[in-house]
Amino acid sequence: MTGLTIFTARHYLEKAESCGDLYQAGRNGIFPSEQAFRLWKQKREDARINRFLKTPEGVVSSYDRTRNVICTECRNSVTMQR
Repeated sequence: MTGLTIFTARHYLEKAESCGDLYQAGRNGIFPSEQAFRLWKQKREDARINRFLKTPEGVVSSYDRTRNVICTECRNSVTMQR
């Protein structure tokens, strides 16, 4: 246990950011520079696109509720018929 609280960490991160040592990218985290953040974000986007393109066509399809057995069972249940 370090004894470091979220408030202390935030305080020191804000100090480092104000000195220009770090770039705080909102919910995405802390980066050494804005350029490093943009590079990370671009790599992340490229990986997401590549993952989408590598999936077989049959896997990526729109939702078909008639093929969902659980959904059909729920719709036909006594509770849903009320």
